[in-house]
Amino acid sequence: NQLVMENTKKLKRDIFGWIPQDPRNFLNPYWKLSRLFRESYNLRKKVEPDFQFKDLLSFSRYYLDEVDLNPDDMINKFPHELSGGECQRAMIAFVLSKNPKFIIADESTTGLDVSRQKKVIDLFKKIKDHNPDLTMILISHDFGFLDHLVDHYMVMYGGFLVEHIVDKSQIKNPE
Repeated sequence: NQLVMENTKKLKRDIFGWIPQDPRNFLNPYWKLSRLFRESYNLRKKVEPDFQFKDLLSFSRYYLDEVDLNPDDMINKFPHELSGGECQRAMIAFVLSKNPKFIIADESTTGLDVSRQKKVIDLFKKIKDHNPDLTMILISHDFGFLDHLVDHYMVMYGGFLVEHIVDKSQIKNPE
């Protein structure tokens, strides 16, 4: 039982990345972003023999730059000091810093204005282009958002898969 628990923890830590609908509720309000990145930095430094970053600052800078956040402005901020879009991108940066093989993003653009939604879409496109081996599951009711990013759709109802759409031309505008 102990071995199962340890393997499950390792799987969650090393393989999966989860981006919740409202990251502000999942980020520790007492931790600055630097502390958040320290967790993934220390973990990766221990387990990756070819870890490329020599210090926490260069590590944090790299991932914050990846999501178009200014590291100098962001690294010493608490979650409550960030806008909704900044908080969302900081969470994405943290998840990417774990170097996951699989990302699940739940309603990533909910509650964001149109310009910030575009930034998140562009960010996911960039992630997809730079990490071809990364698998992403994007959970959303917004087909406009999904249309920019997904290769195919899986429609669920009541927790069950009811339709698998590979040909995007099958999607009709409900309006």
